[in-house]
Amino acid sequence: MKFSDLFGKATSRWIRYSDYEAKQDDNGEWFVMPTAEATPAVYDPIENAEQMVAEAINIGLRALAPNQDNNRIAAEICVFAEKYGLLGFMTALPTTPEFMNYDTVYLPKNRHIKKRSLAL
Repeated sequence: MKFSDLFGKATSRWIRYSDYEAKQDDNGEWFVMPTAEATPAVYDPIENAEQMVAEAINIGLRALAPNQDNNRIAAEICVFAEKYGLLGFMTALPTTPEFMNYDTVYLPKNRHIKKRSLAL
């Protein structure tokens, strides 16, 4: 069964940014985020869903390989994000539309978001 058989008439609107960067925090955790200069665009991920899933699986398999280069994997994830956006569900939008230019992002509280602010 093809993905298009399941979702052939569906549409979806996602946001992807023009440029992403990967950063590592003090604990060694990696984060991927749009760059400060990146511009958002709306697109429909279902148009290329099969290719997106295949690329995500391939990156995941390479990330699980022994002795992988984390910098190379992070770069591959950034390229993936530029093509497809970041995967996941957004439970709230920031209250300021230009949030990438601020030191702190403010989010409305809900059942998933306990802290109202997030320092960048």
